[in-house]
Amino acid sequence: MAAVWAVDDIAFKSGPIISPRHYRKFIFPWYEEFVHIAHQHNLKVFFHTDGVLWDLLEDLIALGIDALHPIDPICMDIDAFKAKVGKRVCLIGNTSNQVLEDGNQEEVAQLTKERLRTLAPGGGYILGSGNSVTDDARLEDYKTMLETNRLYGGYPIRVAN
Repeated sequence: MAAVWAVDDIAFKSGPIISPRHYRKFIFPWYEEFVHIAHQHNLKVFFHTDGVLWDLLEDLIALGIDALHPIDPICMDIDAFKAKVGKRVCLIGNTSNQVLEDGNQEEVAQLTKERLRTLAPGGGYILGSGNSVTDDARLEDYKTMLETNRLYGGYPIRVAN
């Protein structure tokens, strides 16, 4: 599978950067064309945006994006988000950058297992960070996230409740 990754933060922690009405009028028609062109070339569209997306969620799905990143845990509850979107769009991320920066390897492993346990069954989830991985993230913790995913993230999901 090949994909294009569109990165365009459209929301803050408090909600959309501009009015949803303005997104619908001025911005989303361009995204819709972008998605259409990508899909014509058999490319998936992964979309990155920070912030609280509730007011824009249905618009993003209607554009036809295939995956949404990062569902930042500072801003959004990914379990509520997954319940709302179901299988209409794949979710990527939500492993807390704070834990990758300040946690220990056991905390990273436990958080990774929790994400896999609650979000991966049935598909529609790709493990990843809760935002762009910063320079403050410890390499050992990031590797722990990846190794935990390797051990437990294959289907069928093998993380006990």
